[in-house]
Amino acid sequence: MATLLSFPDLQGRPIEPGDAEALADFEADCRATDSGYNATGFAEAITTTCMVESATERIAAIGWVTIQKGAQDMRAILGGAVRPEFRGLGIGRVLLLWLEATALEYRPESPLPFVARIDSTCLSPSADALYRSWGYTYGFSEIVMRRDLTTPFPNTPPAGVTLVPWTDALIERFYRMYQQSFVTRPGFPNWTFDEWNPLLNDPQHLAEYSFLAVTNGQDVGFINGEIIERDAVLTGWIDELGVIPAARGRGLAGYLLSEAMRRFAKDGICSTILHVNADNPEGQRAYAKIGFVEEQRRTVYTKRQHLAVAVQR
Repeated sequence: MATLLSFPDLQGRPIEPGDAEALADFEADCRATDSGYNATGFAEAITTTCMVESATERIAAIGWVTIQKGAQDMRAILGGAVRPEFRGLGIGRVLLLWLEATALEYRPESPLPFVARIDSTCLSPSADALYRSWGYTYGFSEIVMRRDLTTPFPNTPPAGVTLVPWTDALIERFYRMYQQSFVTRPGFPNWTFDEWNPLLNDPQHLAEYSFLAVTNGQDVGFINGEIIERDAVLTGWIDELGVIPAARGRGLAGYLLSEAMRRFAKDGICSTILHVNADNPEGQRAYAKIGFVEEQRRTVYTKRQHLAVAVQR
């Protein structure tokens, strides 16, 4: 296993079950400075580390690595945070070295390209500069928005709209809606069918929260939803929501979203979350109009490495 380098008065070691109270204190400090702080992926990590003060055992920094298989690549999701009072000392650079080395250590045997990915929920200019200097490419920024499902929400269908529930046989129709709905979005990745396919890439996908909107026999929009565990609470998650350009302005997106929320609430879920691109103010306003509030911002960076590439710093 990769060894985390030490700092004066700090030493690295794996996170242990007895660290629960110290971790809670660490996270409280981070949230006091960074309201959007969220250790996304920490619970699913294959390995974790921390740097602690030698004298007090207070946690100064944490890091974790998760490995995911995509349709076209293997992904190492790198996560980490430095306690506010320890920032600016170079700990982030040491932590990133450990994350990359550990990711390569745990990489699965596969001919697919190996991609390192950082999901940051409290990005600072210095962190952005660090990631770019290490060869990471900016991917996108998005806003995480949440809505309480215990309060009423609109659910009036636009005239002439029929909802068609997900079945595996309709998957190509859902894919066409993905392409047609998002093609005008800045930075649209235009995934292939296999890259997009939730049956291959999303084991949490649930048919009962996914459906097409149809008007006059034509598909005009879609939604894909699922239930995830977030902060130890089951939460409705809107993975994708789209309406083709020609059908916008009729309230279709709001209706699709409200119907998914109605189904979540019926199944005992108390809140739902979704992501909207930071460069999509129209979408942000539409979600805010029906009760969604900003919870945090997330910025994604990636660096592609093939299996033979080793980290050298």
